[in-house]
Amino acid sequence: MSMRPLDNFDGPAQRVMLDSYQILMRYRHSNLEVEHLLLALLEQPGGFAEDTLEHLGVDKNNIIRLVEEKLAEIPPDLPEPSRYAASVSLFITPRVQKVLERANSNRASQPDDLVTPRDLLLAIVADPHDPAALLLKSCGLTGEAMGNPGGAKPKTPTPVNVVQTGAPVEDYPLTHFNEEGRARMVDVSEKAVTGRRAVARGEIRMLPETLALIREGRAKKGDVLAVAQVAGIMAAKKTSEIIPMCHPLMLTGIDLRFEYAPDRSAVLIEAEVKTSGQTGVEMEALTAVSAAALTIYDMVKATDKGMRIENIRLAHKSGGKSGDYEAE
Repeated sequence: MSMRPLDNFDGPAQRVMLDSYQILMRYRHSNLEVEHLLLALLEQPGGFAEDTLEHLGVDKNNIIRLVEEKLAEIPPDLPEPSRYAASVSLFITPRVQKVLERANSNRASQPDDLVTPRDLLLAIVADPHDPAALLLKSCGLTGEAMGNPGGAKPKTPTPVNVVQTGAPVEDYPLTHFNEEGRARMVDVSEKAVTGRRAVARGEIRMLPETLALIREGRAKKGDVLAVAQVAGIMAAKKTSEIIPMCHPLMLTGIDLRFEYAPDRSAVLIEAEVKTSGQTGVEMEALTAVSAAALTIYDMVKATDKGMRIENIRLAHKSGGKSGDYEAE
């Protein structure tokens, strides 16, 4: 499943996508359909869908009920949470792919724009033959009623680039600082393009009852590890936006694995990240583990606020001038 379209999504739109995966896991489906996405949009508190429905005088609960009925008609094709592995395969259907492409198309001539929940909802209703669009139309929701996105959207501020200043001095030891001691992004333009791989590990420790809650799929917010897996993938892709001096990278592979450790009352997390480029992916792997651990905490914090995120570290890296590294 490609996550590349999410690079162009703003925060609320990414949240909608993440919520749609929670809904998918709630229904034990493996294929993400437009109805999962639509339900996530409708359930978003204070989101565009809720505001629009209120403005149009449409009963949101009635639409949610209709969408839930449609989802209930899709047979579950995942085993019960307590019986399947933490890592599962989830797929975006062609219907959803079309919605994402339509949502992205509005920004083709305005590359600084980001896709919003408004774009997603308008992209759903744009197909007059799609069942989800027909359902919305039967409730009085059309593109015209919600406001056709013909005009230009407000621009998103362009991130400020790192500026390097100062004259060179000899043997300056820290590459992320320039000669005047100011932060800089390291120039990697002369480095060779090589295959890069990094593996990071960490764990989140909790009460035995909390571990059992996760393992048995009884968490109120949904499948904890499935959501954490998506969060780790998204975080790895956004590392350069979180860690100031990291380079934006085209990642060629991201994999998160989880293991239950009852003897330590913990969930062990491992992230493997790959790319072919001029700089390594250690930070991407570490960020993925961190985000996955934080997501686990968020999913069950109501049950156990004393959970501890520990031992996040680089376990392996390969590729690049510095060669391979293997933690002891």
